[in-house]
Amino acid sequence: MSELFLEHDHSELYRKYRPKYPKEIFEIIDRKLTESTDKLPDHLREEYKRNKQSKWRVALDVACGTGFATLMLPPHFQSSYGIDASEAQIHQAKIEYGCRDPSRVTFLCDDALNIEKMFQRDSVDLIIICQAVHWLERGKFFKICQNVLRPGGMLVLIGYAGYTFDDERLEEINKEFILTVCKGNETIMNHFLDKYESISIELKKYFPNSGRCDSYMNRIETSITEYVGYLRSCAVYRNFKKSNPDLHPDTLDDVIDKSGKLIPIDSPVKASCEYFMIVGVK
Repeated sequence: MSELFLEHDHSELYRKYRPKYPKEIFEIIDRKLTESTDKLPDHLREEYKRNKQSKWRVALDVACGTGFATLMLPPHFQSSYGIDASEAQIHQAKIEYGCRDPSRVTFLCDDALNIEKMFQRDSVDLIIICQAVHWLERGKFFKICQNVLRPGGMLVLIGYAGYTFDDERLEEINKEFILTVCKGNETIMNHFLDKYESISIELKKYFPNSGRCDSYMNRIETSITEYVGYLRSCAVYRNFKKSNPDLHPDTLDDVIDKSGKLIPIDSPVKASCEYFMIVGVK
């Protein structure tokens, strides 16, 4: 999957247009990690409890991209790592945050399946992977996560299915675009449509104590220009473009043209983005 995310222009689109992860998601995760740790036997609960500053020890953000989710980890963890196979994405992540406080956030360019080589067994409190697990060799990845997570540690799969516009006319244009670019990408899109339900079934083979966590609906204000930037960053669209290089007009030009007839493309529009989470507890 990594070749879809290697280009510099793609990392720049990620930085500018991808949805940010609300702090409420990480408050939910922190609460779940507290619950799973509290269920451990006394000696393990004592070993893996928070420090005096109320922080857990180590968190990994795998396939971190430009580090949006990684940036949300330091308030809860002593050490946070963002890991991605794309040098361009990691370079952008370091510019955005990693160089400011490398003592608390470390960005590493490496494959998701190599985390077992980087972290000792039973050493990690939390592993998150946001909007990316559908690209991985999941069986191998889940098994590796089992090894590096400590007892009571969690693997959290986070995803979202894009924006839903309040304006029904814009939402119809949005749905038309999705149906178009889905051709040839049905397997990937189905993971978003079922909110990782099929992946959740796979996860149970490795994390029997797993299940769906609270979803979170984030209300946002965006514009057609910003939304089109987000769509350009999506791997499904980039796949579609590579499969249809001679298609004219570009599918996104069609979105801009139709939307621009309704409202100015830089005017604010209201939308929502639902984040869903699957949690596996070791």
